[in-house]
Amino acid sequence: MKFRKDINFLRALSVMSVVFYHFNNDWVPSGFVGVDVFFVISGYLMTGIIIEQRDSLKFSVIGFYKARFFRLVPALCFTCMGTLLLGWFFFTPAELINLAHNSITSLTFISNVFFAKQAGYFATNSGENWLLHTWSLSVEWQFYIIYPLVLMFLDKWSSKQYFKVMFACATFVLMSFSIYSGDRWPDLSYFYLPTRAWELMAGGVAWLYLRGWHVALSRNYAIVGMAIVISSMFAFSNENAWPGFGTIFPVCGTLLILVSSPLNTSLINARCMQLLGTWSYSIYLWHWPVVVLNKHFELGDWFIYPGILLSVILGWISFRLVETPFNEMRHAKVSDVRFWALPALFLGCLAFSFFVYTAKGLPQRLSEIGLSIFEYQDKSYNDYPSSLKNAIANTCDVRYDSYVETCTSITLEVSDVEVILIGDSHVESILPSVAISLSKMKGKDAEHIMNASAYGCIPFREFESRAKNRSRCQEFTDSVYNLLSRAYDNVPVVIISRINLYPLGFNEASEVERPYAFINGFKEFNDSYKDAFRRNLTLDLCELSKRRPVFWVKAIPEIGVDAHNYVLRKSMFGNKPDLYLSETNYQQRNSFTWSVIQGVQQSCDINILDPLRYLVSDKGFITELDGVPIYLDDNHLNSLGAEIISPTFDKIWSQE
Repeated sequence: MKFRKDINFLRALSVMSVVFYHFNNDWVPSGFVGVDVFFVISGYLMTGIIIEQRDSLKFSVIGFYKARFFRLVPALCFTCMGTLLLGWFFFTPAELINLAHNSITSLTFISNVFFAKQAGYFATNSGENWLLHTWSLSVEWQFYIIYPLVLMFLDKWSSKQYFKVMFACATFVLMSFSIYSGDRWPDLSYFYLPTRAWELMAGGVAWLYLRGWHVALSRNYAIVGMAIVISSMFAFSNENAWPGFGTIFPVCGTLLILVSSPLNTSLINARCMQLLGTWSYSIYLWHWPVVVLNKHFELGDWFIYPGILLSVILGWISFRLVETPFNEMRHAKVSDVRFWALPALFLGCLAFSFFVYTAKGLPQRLSEIGLSIFEYQDKSYNDYPSSLKNAIANTCDVRYDSYVETCTSITLEVSDVEVILIGDSHVESILPSVAISLSKMKGKDAEHIMNASAYGCIPFREFESRAKNRSRCQEFTDSVYNLLSRAYDNVPVVIISRINLYPLGFNEASEVERPYAFINGFKEFNDSYKDAFRRNLTLDLCELSKRRPVFWVKAIPEIGVDAHNYVLRKSMFGNKPDLYLSETNYQQRNSFTWSVIQGVQQSCDINILDPLRYLVSDKGFITELDGVPIYLDDNHLNSLGAEIISPTFDKIWSQE
């Protein structure tokens, strides 16, 4: 296929939009559309390769797979190995285990499936996944496995015209499904092949239908297409469902460029842009680990410009020393030893990843105190009794099909319940505290605790989550309140929540007064929002307190950085951790919600449980005890933290 400089320029534009977006999304608010552009280009080129080779009777499915393998795998292997070697020296065992697992899924091209089940692509903690960006390679490879087989089948068993019609219809159906599922299942839709395939197939449609239009379609169409693509990089944000209706714009813009006469301008022909396009795959592979490097080591904003330059340099090195040599090797015969260099590299990288994973992150690397901390962390959850593990597992996940399993069971009335916990993921982290107190005060285990919580859901009614994947929060919360309106009179209800998240947003993402929960249509943190928040909270708490004692747990300090890994990295490598949250910062973050709770206390009979006295020191709120972290991340307590604050809950049983 003839090389086109305008397509190479489009590669450069797309990869740099992704790079700029990841380093600072204020620069290019929807720079992530660069991946969509890559998908369309890939579908266009792959369709052309398959059809042209078929027409010349040179096409081989095995040959196609071999070419794709030699194209994608070498640079990917070196990226995985590079991050693993970095992790060997600087990561905690838990971090290295996670990286090794992600390396395995990336090398086997199934990382998109695993990442979809974790936090969403735009989630705050996704910035800690060193290989998150490999999801797009997994989508491409999965598409490459299926695509030539489908094309060959349709070509053999249908006429050319019928083949084109079926292909176009399938693309439209998949596009419609993608738009529908983008709103309904945003995390799954972002990562999964069925909702991404239409973008690659759109490139195929361009080749099948429109490749003969280059003479007819003037360069003006390509200029319009380029304008649409560039505009799309600024027109959307991570608040939009993606892929969704908006994805049509960068896809169509790319199609206009592909089917028009090639643009030939000084900017497109500029050597720097052509080089960036040539290096684009390797730049894409290396830029994200550099982004995570900045966050992991807390280098700060000063590193943004050097980080972008480093990404390009690593991309150039990868292209020169990895991509180019291995691409030449794909022409070697099976009998040539060079042919086996890539399979050896691939298997070696995969074996090393398995070794690190099965070796539990190689804790032998740690200092003596670090090793003891690791062993404590490793066994703490495993030592939980089954009744406590079962109670924790009952936390509702509204995002996926598990909603049916863990979220509807709350409607079933059970006997011998000693306490009901309502809230979000903080219930899961603090539930062991309640279990310790219940065992001490009443001699009963966690089997008598009802877990009526749901991840990421504010535990009150008439709220709508900002996150699309939390749309079923209200359904779950309504079911909890309906249950408590007819049952469990006099059974204590304890409300445990990261309450500040909902009106103020994620402090770890530097959000300030940016509500995560919308109220009665109010989406801005203004006086109307505050009044609605106060009113709704008061109504629900007062309703609950009419039939039972209600306990409100003061918010756990939100550290703002990953306290768990910060403390571990310091302690495990022989340094003393020194991370605290000042009482002043805590009070500033909690001033609004605490004023609301104080107002509720005056309106109806609720009790306050204060775990803060167990977490405060003369330097502020602690994040570790003798070098052992008490947090799971930046805001959830771990098993040690839960144990420390467990006396807080003795008040529940002492009032009976």
